[in-house]
Amino acid sequence: MLPELKAQIPRIIVCPTIINDGRVAIISPLPSSYLLKSKYNSKYSNAVPDGIELKSFFSEHNPGNLRFTSALRMNASFPYIMPSASLPSTPSIEVLDAGIRDNYGVVNSYRFLVTYSQWIKQNTSGVVIVQIRDNNKNEYIETSDIKTISEKLLSPFKNITGNFLLMQDYRNDTDMENLKSIFGESLSYINFEMTQNRKKYL
Repeated sequence: MLPELKAQIPRIIVCPTIINDGRVAIISPLPSSYLLKSKYNSKYSNAVPDGIELKSFFSEHNPGNLRFTSALRMNASFPYIMPSASLPSTPSIEVLDAGIRDNYGVVNSYRFLVTYSQWIKQNTSGVVIVQIRDNNKNEYIETSDIKTISEKLLSPFKNITGNFLLMQDYRNDTDMENLKSIFGESLSYINFEMTQNRKKYL
């Protein structure tokens, strides 16, 4: 806790997805409840926290002794490849890969920057957001080659799951635009993408 508090090491916030109800589990040695919902949520919008802060939620289970590798294990439990991790609650909270909710960490970055925007403006020269992707951000609409009735029945589910990350991008772009309106030219966004070649070679 102290090394992060004193900025001797970078702060790392791990956020696996709770599969029971779709919320997120915020894992950090420092207080992080402000990441549970946007600062701009109004009391009139009937917004509810969209996650739990593991340190306070499991305060009776000595959460300060959680190993960093255990947190990473929860954060990277890919569905169907690795079993979900169970947390000591009743009923048991099951967590899986963070990418189910926020594959690129944009939501947490957005809420962090909004919360500390005034301090950042007064004490830094700006913000640089670096995103590293294993796919192309700008995808095109693929031609549908549905032929059978069963394929037609399964196509809605297939399309939703196939466009899962693309739908996150739509939301993330809105957050980035909002950040630009807050920080102006002091905000820089750098995006690295791994080139996807769709051509088939014999």
